[in-house]
Amino acid sequence: QKLPRSMAGESPTSSNASGAVDLGNQEMYRRVVCIGDVHGNHLELLQLWQALTRRLGESGLAQATVVFLGDYVDKGPNSR
Repeated sequence: QKLPRSMAGESPTSSNASGAVDLGNQEMYRRVVCIGDVHGNHLELLQLWQALTRRLGESGLAQATVVFLGDYVDKGPNSR
């Protein structure tokens, strides 16, 4: 199964380190989702993404900044 396109880290707007989105003279704070140490667990990652989609909604997740931290492919069942 392919990961949803929105998991590629594409963001429709730019934001600074605080999570504030530059809207000219206004700031809007957006949700930051951090996912750590996937370890090649592709199915668990898909389940997590589906749970995030249910909780935040598709548009809420699309507007969030998603940050992947740690190990992506070592140790897990889908590492090779």
